[in-house]
Amino acid sequence: MSTMGVVLKVLGLCAAVAMVGLGIWSLIANLSHFNLEVWAKCIWLTLFGLLLIVAETRQYAASQWVIDKLQMEFLMTFFGRGLFAFYVGTICLGDKTLANREFVGWLIGAILCAVGVVNLSYSCTGADKDGNKEGYEADNRAILNP
Repeated sequence: MSTMGVVLKVLGLCAAVAMVGLGIWSLIANLSHFNLEVWAKCIWLTLFGLLLIVAETRQYAASQWVIDKLQMEFLMTFFGRGLFAFYVGTICLGDKTLANREFVGWLIGAILCAVGVVNLSYSCTGADKDGNKEGYEADNRAILNP
């Protein structure tokens, strides 16, 4: 794996773990008063954080099993991970649900958007076209890469 790949993986994992931890913490902190919007965002961001963790740890059998069962093979490519990370990053931008602080939302959102843009840029170099996509079955390769 290249240095850029390691940096992307570490940044993506750190942001995803922070999202999961802060999402759970924010949910617990907001238990005292019922606010459906905040609870839904906390659960949503926690689930997206878990999916980002699975996407970044895709070389492990457990992660590949989750991706296969949820039928999210797009997380196996730079393009798919890039779009997903960018999407989740834009959800976090300016939102004060995570840790009840807007700054935290901006920070995690900016990191995820940057990881997404770099993944998308990396996919434009043809890095996904090497034919050696771990976790893809033969029929998925044929369907996704005609």
